[in-house]
Amino acid sequence: MRKTVGVICAATAAVYAFIPFMDETTAMLLASEDQLAEWLGALAYLGASVMAVLAYVASRGHDNRFFGYATERNIFMALLAVLFFMAFGEEISWGQRLFGWETPASLAAVNMQSETNLHNLWLFHANTAGGSQKPWIERMLNADRLISVFWFLYCVIVPIAVLASTAVGKLVQRVGFPVPPLLAGAVFLANYFASKLTVTFFRLDTLHERALAEYREAAYGVGFLVLGILLWRYFAEKGSVPARIVETGSRLGHAVRT
Repeated sequence: MRKTVGVICAATAAVYAFIPFMDETTAMLLASEDQLAEWLGALAYLGASVMAVLAYVASRGHDNRFFGYATERNIFMALLAVLFFMAFGEEISWGQRLFGWETPASLAAVNMQSETNLHNLWLFHANTAGGSQKPWIERMLNADRLISVFWFLYCVIVPIAVLASTAVGKLVQRVGFPVPPLLAGAVFLANYFASKLTVTFFRLDTLHERALAEYREAAYGVGFLVLGILLWRYFAEKGSVPARIVETGSRLGHAVRT
């Protein structure tokens, strides 16, 4: 799995390096609605949801807890499955463009793209409907930023904290929160830094900026798919504790540092 994740990270960076040099037709494939990047992200989120469901099913027989209460299966994996499925639905506006229904007038009035979704509500954007920039505190409530905060905390900070502190590991065990392996954070970090480097070193026009933004969203979906696969693998190993931090490392539920 490490080699596969390494290839995904390298491919992610390679696409970013190519974006500034894309011709208009290729850039449109990434930037436009219902095109390559959007469907890549949507299908990746759907796959992540499926893997979370499989992990939930496979978690039976483990020492599962939900905020201290013993459960037959891991409830957190069910919640992740719901979250990823919602992300899938949001990416395709819940099938609106596939089935051609009209956006309710009340929702269209507060949606930046007049679509049936939540992440394009003006509430989650840096500017108001009138075009003026919101105060910085309101700009924190941004769909992309919320996703970034989630993956950074869950896939980077939490695993490191558990590795660094036995007390944190024991707390997470009591809560029942499945800790992902550090490997899960690699795709997100590669996506983040490759995106930042591209924006820093290249002057992009509006079309290529849009292509980069759409591809970044799709790559987040791929990262969550990798996360789902890794968590399912650990739950599927019946003899192990599901929340191991690294593939050959410590087990949560035993001493994190031996």
